[in-house]
Amino acid sequence: MAELPEAAARLAATLFEDERLHGDYLASAVLALALLDLARDSRSAAKRLSTAHALVLRAVAMLGAEPPLLTLDRRDPRTQRQFYAPATLALSFIAD
Repeated sequence: MAELPEAAARLAATLFEDERLHGDYLASAVLALALLDLARDSRSAAKRLSTAHALVLRAVAMLGAEPPLLTLDRRDPRTQRQFYAPATLALSFIAD
């Protein structure tokens, strides 16, 4: 996995410890990128993390499950790129 910007790496480490993310570092990194407005779609996140798009899509699906940490906006049917934004629940992670 590629090296994240320092702020994203710190936030991902904090999110990694959260009970909801079950120690899933990829989901933590995807959420951190979304919260810091560094990636708001699955392809951009996959590229920033140097990982397979399919793995990021799986993390995005988990983050969009109830109660959602990501709000899934739309999906490009040709590329499967999923666009998303942090849900209200996720914003509490950066409110502190």
